[in-house]
Amino acid sequence: MKQRAKFFSWVSFYRHKSRNMKFYLLLLLLLPLCTAQYSIECYGEDFLLVRNMLLQCNSKTPQACYTKDNGEKGCTILKNCNLPKWTCCHTSRCNA
Repeated sequence: MKQRAKFFSWVSFYRHKSRNMKFYLLLLLLLPLCTAQYSIECYGEDFLLVRNMLLQCNSKTPQACYTKDNGEKGCTILKNCNLPKWTCCHTSRCNA
């Protein structure tokens, strides 16, 4: 009888643990949606390693895709769009 009681207590523990794991997994999946309010996709390029890499930029502040005069590409905050030699656009993949 003790064996059976141990088995049922283990099943009850497993169900409780499984329910908690599902809850934490759901929280983990929803976390990026809650933290990042602005999202834009931009092409990234630098002079050394990156060539036309698609970047997924997520932030709490609005961002834009940029291209600099030297060919560098990426995403940045809107404040940097006023800098000289920076060209910004505000839709996904617009800096191709």
